[in-house]
Amino acid sequence: MTSSSEEEATAILQATIIPKATRWAVDSGATFEADKTGFIHFTRGQGGPYTPLRFGDVDIYPHPQVKILGVLLDSQLQMKAYVKKVVSKMTARCLVLQRLKGLRPKQARQLYLAVITPATDYAASTWHANERRGFQGLVSALNTIQRLGARSILGAFKGVSLAVLEAEAHLDAVTQRLHRKVTNHLASLCTLPETNLATICLRRFARQASRYPSPLSTT
Repeated sequence: MTSSSEEEATAILQATIIPKATRWAVDSGATFEADKTGFIHFTRGQGGPYTPLRFGDVDIYPHPQVKILGVLLDSQLQMKAYVKKVVSKMTARCLVLQRLKGLRPKQARQLYLAVITPATDYAASTWHANERRGFQGLVSALNTIQRLGARSILGAFKGVSLAVLEAEAHLDAVTQRLHRKVTNHLASLCTLPETNLATICLRRFARQASRYPSPLSTT
């Protein structure tokens, strides 16, 4: 988006969404806290200065990152900050797994699959796509967790290759695991009832995407 389109989007939000949210809050008795309200422009450009949203008596300026349902989204949707945060947290968990004494490899593998991989694979559908820019870098970052986890399971040396570690620990490769998760997610979306809100939104998005291609789409 250009700065003019960003200002136009802000004006639309200010004129439509904010009044609706305010009316809903009054009717339902809910309250909104401005300091917990996120506002972000998704754009490939640097942008700015941005026009703030006016929520009550508070000006809300766009943030470079917002957190939605545990996923950290950046303005360029590169997902680097989110994956970096995940890698940092899961590295700490792998180090704890390494310090546990008396575990057999089978038990350590079970802990790795139950505690660590669900967190690394969470919301994979938001960023896992072979054709997207920077994809290999994101997978490489998660491979560091896979390597550390496999070494924790086997008690192997640092110099052992990742492929050998995965084979010996009976772990699927990160790309295989993520592809399966995304495929299952897509299958579940495609089999929802026609009256489901997600199905209605997906049909609407598909129609709009054919008419108004996203400026964030890869070329």
